[in-house]
Order: sequence, then structure tokens, then C-alpha cells
Amino acid sequence: MPAGAACDHWLTPPFSADLASRLALQAIRSIIDRFGDSRKPDRKAPPRRKPASRKSSPERLDGFNIAAYACPEETQEKSSGGRRVARAALVGVVLVLLGGCAAMSEQECLSTDWYERGVADGRAGYPPGRIDSYREACAQVQIRPDIAQWEQGREVGLEEYCQLPEAVQRGLDRYSYARVCSDPNYERLYTAAKALGDARHQIESIDSSISSLERDLLNNNKLDDKKRDELRAEIRNLERQRDRARDDRGDAERQLDRLRTELGV
Repeated sequence: MPAGAACDHWLTPPFSADLASRLALQAIRSIIDRFGDSRKPDRKAPPRRKPASRKSSPERLDGFNIAAYACPEETQEKSSGGRRVARAALVGVVLVLLGGCAAMSEQECLSTDWYERGVADGRAGYPPGRIDSYREACAQVQIRPDIAQWEQGREVGLEEYCQLPEAVQRGLDRYSYARVCSDPNYERLYTAAKALGDARHQIESIDSSISSLERDLLNNNKLDDKKRDELRAEIRNLERQRDRARDDRGDAERQLDRLRTELGV
């Protein structure tokens, strides 16, 4: 498998080295926040915090949370041994982000068909700046990418990527969009579909949080009455958030249906 292919399978393009660094820092902060310093004796866990809303930004992988991906709450161990395992898992993800997602290996620089690479990048929706990462990676072996061939291939790949049904599917799947398609209806469909995908994801996230709290109430015999009341109050708050998210989902479904009817998609 080419270098970076494993990452391309589950990370949304465009994915830059700067973003990898910021995600790595997020992971490190998560380690500190969740587990503290392993050299210190165990202390009473801090009160649960309400899950923050997942708002996307242009530079951020939409919905991607490295701490949640590497260490979901339902699999976290409460013992110090479990904390060490969780820390190791997070560090492993950081290494993947910083080392395994290079744009191109030295061997690929030497053997790449730049036209075919451009086709693949166009199909993935990469912007023109993608070639800069290849230029930087291949400079180490004194190879210059054939920019003209790459751009020609990318245009061919974009013809497939920029089909309107693709906009709907990629939005529902919550992929990022680098505004590489000339048809403004692509972005209209993508935006409407992503709003629906985000609403669905938020509901799933809240459902997961509620289930985790309910398991605590059911299985944790060490909880006192005050803590149980706090958990019940948090569950009620999450249920209200879920009601609002369901309203958002209904609005997004209607908006997407109207737009698809208008555009015949």
C-alpha cells in the first residue's frame, strides 16, 4: 500500500502537515485532561463535562476528534493500567498522523505516473495546492513533479468527483469540501447534505453519551445519591439537546429534499 494510503482511507482530504500537528497536540492535551500524570497517585475523577458541540471549521477534519477516535468512553478502563493502555493508544494515533500520512514516499517520487496521480487526486477532491506537498516530499530525492501532467490528470478526476450525486453522498458522509467544482449547485447540494449528515452524527453522539451515563447509573455501585442525581440531570439535559438535534435533522431533510427536487438529483 502506498505511503499515506491508510490515512487517505479514513481521513478526509485535504489533510496537511499543519493539521496533523494540531491534531497531535489535541491528542496530547486529551491525554493530560483525561488521565493526568501517571507518576502521581490516583485521584478522584473530576466531574463529567457536557460534550461540546462539534462545529466544523475550514481547516479542521469535520467531526474528527482524535481523542474520541482513539479512546471512546465506553472502552476506557478506570484502573491505572487501563489509563496506560489508553495513553499508548493515543500516542500510536499521533505517530500515525505525524509519520504515516506523508504525501509521498521517496520510492513513489521515483516511480509515480504524475498523470495518474492527478486523476486519483481529482477523484478525491484535492485542491491545486496538493502538488506542493509532492514537491516538498520529492525534493529530498531531487525529483520534480510533472505539474502539467498532474494538473491534466486532476482535471479528469474532478469530472467524476464533481457530479451532483457525489455532492449529496459526500455531504451525508461528512467529508470536507475544498470548493474545487465550478458548478455552484455542487456546493449547494453538498452544504444541504452535510447539514443532514452533521445532525445525524450529533444525534448518534448524544445517544452514545446518554447510554454511557445510563450504564454508570446501572452498574456503578460506588455512586452516592448526590452523584446519581447529577448524572440524571445530565441525562435530562442531553435528552433536550437530542430533541433539538432531531428538529435540526428534520429541517435538514426537508431542505435537501427540496434542493434535490429542484435540481433533479
